[in-house]
Amino acid sequence: TILESFAEQARLDISGLADAPLDQQAQSAHRLKGAARMVGARLLAEQAQALEEAAKAGRAEAAKTAEAQLAPLLEETLKVARPLF
Repeated sequence: TILESFAEQARLDISGLADAPLDQQAQSAHRLKGAARMVGARLLAEQAQALEEAAKAGRAEAAKTAEAQLAPLLEETLKVARPLF
């Protein structure tokens, strides 16, 4: 399904964030933000945008904080969304 394809790619993107340089974090966050918007995951998209903005601004601590919230937010989003799809 579209949701499961999204979930698989989002998990891959999120798993690669922790050790990535800020420019790569910004790119991955931008991609995640767009994908999240496409499936209606507004809160996840907003968190990805926070990471993207922090990474682009060179704010490493803010980026780390934003990144740490993505995986739990993705799982919560999927838990809520799966019964709807």
